[in-house]
Amino acid sequence: MNTGKYIFTTFFLFAYVVPLSVIAVFSLCILRYISRHRGPVTVAAADNTRTSAKKRQASRLLILVVVIFAVLWLPLHIHLLVFYFGHASHMVSRFYLVLSVLWNCLAYANSCVNPLIYDHMSKDFRDAFREVMRCSSSAAAAAQRINCEARHHRRQQDVEHVSDVLAAGNMDDSIHDEIELNNSIAPQPSHQL
Repeated sequence: MNTGKYIFTTFFLFAYVVPLSVIAVFSLCILRYISRHRGPVTVAAADNTRTSAKKRQASRLLILVVVIFAVLWLPLHIHLLVFYFGHASHMVSRFYLVLSVLWNCLAYANSCVNPLIYDHMSKDFRDAFREVMRCSSSAAAAAQRINCEARHHRRQQDVEHVSDVLAAGNMDDSIHDEIELNNSIAPQPSHQL
């Protein structure tokens, strides 16, 4: 077995089999808990129906997340295993290279597909997401308004500073003029020898 075979066998085990097993086992544990957990006995029939619907929805969501992970990552792993354990010479066609890029894209798309699944499956998630987006946009608008006000305040301070400097310069000139005027008007002391 060459190095590539070891690497991609290990990659298949630790990047596909182990994560898939972990999420499947935890999802099964959650599903088992959901199915066994019962609400209070005094719950009205309408509430009981609503609770059952939410349990079914949560179950479908968990199963879908596991299946999507398995489906999106499997083509890439099959490609790598076949490429290194099979005969790679017939796989170098242009079409196959395009497919291998597509399989990589599918695998990494799994990282961003879960929020879409939650959005599609859960009204509560959609509502919470919209609320977060509203808060984010209002927070961004508030931050922009604060930045604008800060810039306006700095400009106002700059204008006041320039006015103070100019006024101080004019004040110095007027004091200087007044001293010269006083000196010219005041009688000169006579020097007696």
